[in-house]
Amino acid sequence: MPIAAHSYRGRPLNHWGELLRRHWNYALGKRLDWLCRTDLNLVQAVGVKRGKHPQEVDARSTSIQCFNCEKSIVKELSIPVHDCPNGGVSVDRD
Repeated sequence: MPIAAHSYRGRPLNHWGELLRRHWNYALGKRLDWLCRTDLNLVQAVGVKRGKHPQEVDARSTSIQCFNCEKSIVKELSIPVHDCPNGGVSVDRD
């Protein structure tokens, strides 16, 4: 009798292997899903560990607002560098 045709309790071995694979993927997905649902943000955790305090900012208008003087400087999106004449700051927008 070939190994592939062997059955355990009426079901072939490849069926049990498939169930084991599904269970492992489900358990692994639950672990990763739990990590995403926690309030712990990896950036904040690493920042605090290194003595920095990262803050969340609103994503709207961040590419036109100067982080130093907080004034809005209108520019085209094709310009990759932020030059602020008021605060004297020149940084990459990306």
